Amino acid sequence: EQQAIQWQDLLNVFAVGNDGQFGCPGLATGFGTVLGGYQSAKNVLCVGWGDKDIKASPGSSFGPVKDGRIKPEIMATGSEVRSAGANNAYVTDWGSSLSAPAVAGGAALLIERYRQLHSGANPPSALVKALLMNGATDIDKPGPDYRTGFGWLNLNRSLDMMKENRFFSSAIANGAT
Repeated sequence: EQQAIQWQDLLNVFAVGNDGQFGCPGLATGFGTVLGGYQSAKNVLCVGWGDKDIKASPGSSFGPVKDGRIKPEIMATGSEVRSAGANNAYVTDWGSSLSAPAVAGGAALLIERYRQLHSGANPPSALVKALLMNGATDIDKPGPDYRTGFGWLNLNRSLDMMKENRFFSSAIANGAT
């Protein structure tokens, strides 16, 4: 929480969890299973586990979080990912912990390009999050949903929105319209 307040250009990216086979009272199996740590926070980007066929893995945790917000916000491949393992070996693994680095890396590239286009200035984390979410390719029900959030990471669309200045930042006072 303190990081989000103190460093507004820092985007925290978290894996949603792998509890999709479990259930929560009152919800269909898999729903409401987002891990209860920082994954449920408002100003972070939470990443779901997607299969190589660009679908949500049934093992991925799904929203909603307790206050009804959509989690995960975005999906990426987390199946059959080659990663560093013990004893200087490589392993093939599955899970949202493999999806989150793909999105974090995409965010880093987006930030790098923003800096190139804006005299070295850092973008606010809210802008990076919004560009990634709104650039995502919808892969499930039309519009954002509790299984896939805003959809599959599509860095090209996010970069195009940024390069073409198809965004704005503004503020509104509490109670104002």
